[in-house]
Amino acid sequence: MRKIGKKREHRRIALYGLLLTVLALLAPVMPVGAAGTQYHAQGYGTGGVRLPKSRTERGADTSSEALPRKYNSVRRGYITSVKDQGEYGTCTYFSVICALEASAIRNGVIVDGSVANKRNIDLSELQLFYFFYHRKTDPLGGTQGDRIKAKGNAYYIGGNCAMNGLHLLSWSGAADEKAAPYKKAGSRLASSLAYSRDAIHVQGMEMAYPDTERSHVKRMIMKYGAATLTLNLDYSNLNQRKNALYCSSYDEIDHSVAVVGWNDTYSRKNFLKKPPHNGAWLCKNQWGTTFGKNGYFWVSYYDTTIGSEPSVAFDVEPASNYKYNYQYDGGTYCDSISTDKSLTAANVYTIQKEPQMIEAVGFGTMTGKGRYTVTVYQNPKKGKPFTGRKVSQKTGNIVSRGYQTVRLNSPFRAEPGETYSVAVKIQTTGVDYNSIMVDHGLNIWWCRITTKQTPGQSYIRMGKKTRDLARYKSIAPGGATARIKMYTNAAAPVVPDQGTGRQTGQDR
Repeated sequence: MRKIGKKREHRRIALYGLLLTVLALLAPVMPVGAAGTQYHAQGYGTGGVRLPKSRTERGADTSSEALPRKYNSVRRGYITSVKDQGEYGTCTYFSVICALEASAIRNGVIVDGSVANKRNIDLSELQLFYFFYHRKTDPLGGTQGDRIKAKGNAYYIGGNCAMNGLHLLSWSGAADEKAAPYKKAGSRLASSLAYSRDAIHVQGMEMAYPDTERSHVKRMIMKYGAATLTLNLDYSNLNQRKNALYCSSYDEIDHSVAVVGWNDTYSRKNFLKKPPHNGAWLCKNQWGTTFGKNGYFWVSYYDTTIGSEPSVAFDVEPASNYKYNYQYDGGTYCDSISTDKSLTAANVYTIQKEPQMIEAVGFGTMTGKGRYTVTVYQNPKKGKPFTGRKVSQKTGNIVSRGYQTVRLNSPFRAEPGETYSVAVKIQTTGVDYNSIMVDHGLNIWWCRITTKQTPGQSYIRMGKKTRDLARYKSIAPGGATARIKMYTNAAAPVVPDQGTGRQTGQDR
């Protein structure tokens, strides 16, 4: 969105909306420069995440878990080739796609019939970008009326990594690069590409701050291969000889990259300005291989801009994992409802199209430690989501702040027209509140998020009081919906049991 190397004066976020047109006109082009100075687009939209931040000291590593002093996902073969975002402000889409590809490779996900590796997986940044701003209703119709409108030219405004992740959880992508190659950026994509060409499905999303929760981010990289990292990338803070970046002032973030490793002993002397201690993140940029060392560079643990927004990593599965994704949360703002009382949320879904096996439930929470209890009720009474026949229940550990998918112990058969309430109870440890992630509309400086809430779909119970979230105006004027999804597969045909007259698949 601006020329790297030219110091930007601080601007209040409230003024950004007035400057979007100017920023678009000033958007730089491909790398040029007589003295090696590079001009490139960036593109990060702040204001898309509302995530409780750790109270620990900036840069502190408070975990007792042993972690290696050095780690490099590139050397382990988890990282795909360096890309080039070119003139567009699409950095978040490239960093998110790199994290998706790394997760698929790291965890041996089957993609297009083969185990993913750095040579056979190439996911589309353009498909993710395009349908983030050109939202289509999901195949089951649960996200009808939900959309995101950029304030200006979306190609130059940028995006937000956590919001990109919430979009991907709706299964609008990620598609193969061949379905929507980046060379077609600037052109219109067919609406059929929104959901029909998924190469993988995102089933989980972890978030942690790289300045105050360094150990957590390290564990995310080891678990998923890579995570995102947001920062201010200004050449005035970059030692080009050592490919080492350290910003010592509290500048605004304007760029997103993938963090793929670390080195606790990386010398502070490698930076133009000396950070207080050694240690740095290994990052993969998307300005081609002429930037940094073949596209990679180091960022100090103590860079003052990297803690503005959380790093995000993704749990991905094959696109064949489930056939149906029941959901209402088509918006992408990352928010939650928190309370010091007991908290349970529920979404009510009606089975469509064909007999199905209900196999898994997904939910989001902003509290990183604790226990969940998932309960599924069959045919609850209208307006009473915690009634009906209890057909499944599972309790387990909350993985992280973010979103996780829980496979039920025993999938069960559901017929078209049957209604199911999927309830999630959150019991947090280590903090004095419980939280559940919710979706709602919002107007922020770089985009407007519109969501449609319908009474009778989503509920929350805090203490003994149950509320219909569509009518819960205190969180947003239009109400909200819980980020609780239900995943199903087509059920096998029922075969009559000749001996007893019973039908298989009926026991629940």
